[in-house]
Amino acid sequence: MFSFLGKVFGFSKSKISVLVVGLDNSGKTTLISRLQCAGSSFGENVTPTVGFTVEKLTKDNVEFTIFDMSGQSAYRGLWESYYSDVDGIIWVLDST
Repeated sequence: MFSFLGKVFGFSKSKISVLVVGLDNSGKTTLISRLQCAGSSFGENVTPTVGFTVEKLTKDNVEFTIFDMSGQSAYRGLWESYYSDVDGIIWVLDST
């Protein structure tokens, strides 16, 4: 599935970097943990990200480097430092 999405969006690389941004408690880290462990439950406790974390995962022979950026207002200024160096950006919105 991920290799198909890569082709649809024009990624011909086998290594893709993605920036995940959104406001505080919008579910960025939860989304990433769900991608890593597709069979796990939603009820897990997730610690808020301070600054940023870097996660690596491989799906369908595509290696993803995911930058999980903190949504706290003190760290939002860091986001723009990563925009030009990534292949894709995921903006997470909290629907509640």
